[in-house]
Amino acid sequence: MKKLLLFILLISCFSLLYSCKKETTPVAGDASRGGVYLICGFDDAAENTDVLILFGYDAAENMTTAVQIPRDTYFASGTPQNKINQLYATYRAAGHTEEESLVLLKRELAALLGIRIDGAVGLGTSALRKSVDLIGGVTLRVPTDLVTKTADGESTVLLTAGEHTLDGKAAETFVRYREGYALGDVGRVDAQKLFLSAFFKKAKESIGMDTLLGLLRVMREEVVTDISFTDATGLLIKNFTKFKDTGMRYVTLPGQSAVGTRGLWYYAANLSGTREVARRYLFSDGLVDPAGRLTDPDEIAIDNIYHDDGLSYRVFGEGELADLSIAKK
Repeated sequence: MKKLLLFILLISCFSLLYSCKKETTPVAGDASRGGVYLICGFDDAAENTDVLILFGYDAAENMTTAVQIPRDTYFASGTPQNKINQLYATYRAAGHTEEESLVLLKRELAALLGIRIDGAVGLGTSALRKSVDLIGGVTLRVPTDLVTKTADGESTVLLTAGEHTLDGKAAETFVRYREGYALGDVGRVDAQKLFLSAFFKKAKESIGMDTLLGLLRVMREEVVTDISFTDATGLLIKNFTKFKDTGMRYVTLPGQSAVGTRGLWYYAANLSGTREVARRYLFSDGLVDPAGRLTDPDEIAIDNIYHDDGLSYRVFGEGELADLSIAKK
């Protein structure tokens, strides 16, 4: 009991310090429903979102579903290549602040899927490295040798196949790698399922007061978010006892790779599958893609796949991730 009181006191003090620089943003809460949160991972160069994940927490099941949106998803939005990962960077280029751009992205995705997103978090590679190091690294099976070629054509092995305990730097290499996977961006999305599973498993095993405070410090210093630190700590305290028992499952936004009329490769979402995932795992109660942003009649292959009602998808539980096939080219 003394440790718990000390923990709450430390969190409260840290929260008050942070609240001096950021006003509280109320987090919408329907306890019977759960909540949906957006996590964005930025690249270091162009502020594109290489990682887009919507986490839907079902309070009744005490289960969280990670819905991954591939970075190359076709999105008719006026971005340079009509790819969904360019939305945030486009907002930034138009003069919006980091937080404003994150909120605009959150609103766009909420309207797209007919959902309510309770909060959004954006982090770069520095936050990823620090978070992994804080929990003592993550152990996972690298599915294949991660090989890259230098400018002069020489091959370099970044990580060998097999089980590794990755520190922050190696974890960054793993989650960003794509060139050697048979399906490129889709392969990277599947590899990120392995990372997320390993990260949450290690966090559940090792989480303690020091680790929590360290992660909160990373959030304060490295993360862009529309959730105030006060609300973040409140959610943490409220749900701390549930965390170790929370289940995880993973699904990629239904669709498949396709080449557009301009010769660019995209990930083309499937309308019926996207609608089903949004309703089942993200509590959608509105229209899915009412503006037709996920398709374009000028992109013939994408338009056909978008309207393919027969396309299937799979939801992976923790024990099923070994079934993922992430093959070499």
